[in-house]
Amino acid sequence: MISALALLSIPISASAQGIWDITVSGSTVLFVGQSYDLYSLSCFGMRCAACGVHEDWTHHRLWVTFLESTDAGSTWSEVDPGLTTAESLWVIQQIDNNNIVAGGDSGLIMRSKDGGATWSRQTSPTVGRIEDINFCDSLNGIMAVADSIGLYTTSDAGEHWFSTSLKAPFLWQCHCDGPGSYRAYKYGAGPIYKTEDNWKSIDSTPMVFNPSGDTEGNVYALCNFTGGDTIILQGVDKHRWGLLIRSTNGGQSWGTPIHFEGITGPIRCMSSLDRDTVLAGGDLFEQKIIVSSDRGKTWASDSLIFDSAYTASEATGFAFANDGTAIAMFTNPTLGQGIIARLSTSSESVSTTSGDIGRFKIYPNPATNFVKIRIGFSGYPLYLVDILGRKVLSVIIPSSGTLTLDISQLPRGVYMVIVDEPDRTVPVGRVVLTSG
Repeated sequence: MISALALLSIPISASAQGIWDITVSGSTVLFVGQSYDLYSLSCFGMRCAACGVHEDWTHHRLWVTFLESTDAGSTWSEVDPGLTTAESLWVIQQIDNNNIVAGGDSGLIMRSKDGGATWSRQTSPTVGRIEDINFCDSLNGIMAVADSIGLYTTSDAGEHWFSTSLKAPFLWQCHCDGPGSYRAYKYGAGPIYKTEDNWKSIDSTPMVFNPSGDTEGNVYALCNFTGGDTIILQGVDKHRWGLLIRSTNGGQSWGTPIHFEGITGPIRCMSSLDRDTVLAGGDLFEQKIIVSSDRGKTWASDSLIFDSAYTASEATGFAFANDGTAIAMFTNPTLGQGIIARLSTSSESVSTTSGDIGRFKIYPNPATNFVKIRIGFSGYPLYLVDILGRKVLSVIIPSSGTLTLDISQLPRGVYMVIVDEPDRTVPVGRVVLTSG
């Protein structure tokens, strides 16, 4: 069991892909005296959406806002949906390239069908706070609400919502696995409820239990359903440290809780579990987030390095674009400044770079079992480096200047390709490893 975040720290080398480029902040897109407070982030393909509050301190105004990106978080545009200052949005999902949904206080549901260019308010069945909302396609979805009903489903893109037969308090996390197939998690320690027939019949898991008996005082507030049968609960332990627990069989049994002494309060946000590399965080200790390279089985800390002067005190969202770009939201309430940043890399995912040392090409990219790299010179060491800066594969470039790497046993994720020359390290590009 990991007991102290400080013991997990792994330094980021100069050649690692460890610098977060700030692409949205008060200073990058707004006038002086204005800032963002950002609450939720979601990506599909190369498109990303975020929701939060735009704050204009000069004119003493604030309003709900949406931020949209079509290039994996490199650039963003802002859309004002025209909501009142008393309304708030807390959760957003980029369902596909065109459809986005967001939910918030007082049953507020907003929907875009044109990639975030325009938004409309949907008729809501509740006045409770929407804690979670999730669609498995453009039509079928579920939302979890802090009211006496709890769960609502739709099969017509949210035009109509219907309460379910499952009535239980604190059902605040939910997921759509397919039309009529849903899961819901009860705040605290479970259980997880599941249906395959739109809640006509219901199965449930045991409440959270682990072999160490380390359950007293642990509260699991959030549930990450995005890994199929691999599920991670996020919460806080009795000492108010961050806490995670993982199941690989849909919640029928759980591993040993992982405590992070240094993350004060719960683990508030985590990227999807549909890839090997997972990012997570909450209140930040010594400018570190936590990273897993095996879908949450083990974790290590990773130091935050920004491309400009910024100190983050809390992580509020993590996501990956389909090219493997990591995107994150951070905030510093003391400074009143929320930002969006993307993990910088030295080239695009399919790299063809001309330079004084030759012509580079990485293909196929993304790759599953093998990847070919054409360098144009030979004799130097070539490495694959993971998101933590660790060299996970090394070879000597052959005389042909072209090599084929077996990457079938590496965890899925994004890796930098670098070459060590006698007097410098040359970034060749990056390769995205997928499951096929």
